[in-house]
Amino acid sequence: MPVMPTAKLNTKQIALISVFAALIVIVTRLPSIPILGGEGKVELSVILYPIIGIILGPWIGFVAAFLGNLIAWIIPSSTVFGILLIPAGAVAAFVSGSMSQKTSRLNWRAATVVLAALDASWYLTPVGWEAPFYPVLHFAALALVVLFRGRASEYIHSSSRDRTVLGAAVCSYAAIMADHMFGNLVWISSLGLVISLRAVRDAIRTLGMVWLTLGVSPFTGSIGDIFMLVLPISAVERLIYTAAATTLGVSLIRAIGWGRLSSPKP
Repeated sequence: MPVMPTAKLNTKQIALISVFAALIVIVTRLPSIPILGGEGKVELSVILYPIIGIILGPWIGFVAAFLGNLIAWIIPSSTVFGILLIPAGAVAAFVSGSMSQKTSRLNWRAATVVLAALDASWYLTPVGWEAPFYPVLHFAALALVVLFRGRASEYIHSSSRDRTVLGAAVCSYAAIMADHMFGNLVWISSLGLVISLRAVRDAIRTLGMVWLTLGVSPFTGSIGDIFMLVLPISAVERLIYTAAATTLGVSLIRAIGWGRLSSPKP
């Protein structure tokens, strides 16, 4: 992957990094969704990451998201698990930023590499073999990136609102699923270290009982169960995030007239 450009940031880019980083900090103060296992939570700032990448580009977006998450983690209350998730939003912004660029070495191919690496990493974990079909949503994101290729960027920059919506939706979904898989891999790596295995087992039993009351019996007692049991919930949740990011992102794109606020060229 190409190294980060060495060009200096201009005043507008520094201001935008500060604004979006501050937005992340503010949004993380809002109610969030607890992560199974008792450590960490899903912040509503997930909605901002794709927008940050689209507006600022891959590298400036990466910096803004990382800085915002770092500051948000420093402000109490914080957890050990939380610091491990700081790069997740930055990766998401990098993916959407790469896809949205018309003239850059970091285009849809860079996003493809990141998503493919994250999806492949799932099968490098023991849990990945217990739940081999879990990344179906993530592979769908990878397929969309490959299918649209440079057209996602063309649509975002189009004068047609419908095309802008479609391009923003593809970029947002890819970014949100990148964030999601990064979080999954960190969660798996933290089992028994910063996440209580007892709490995870209790969560699996609880979810298993819920499914059994619905007449479904997918419960085997493995860690992989916790992913397959919450897959329908994750699907709805991530689609809602994608819709929210697309709506807000399109509004911002149309409002600023796409003033070429992205990363400096290498």
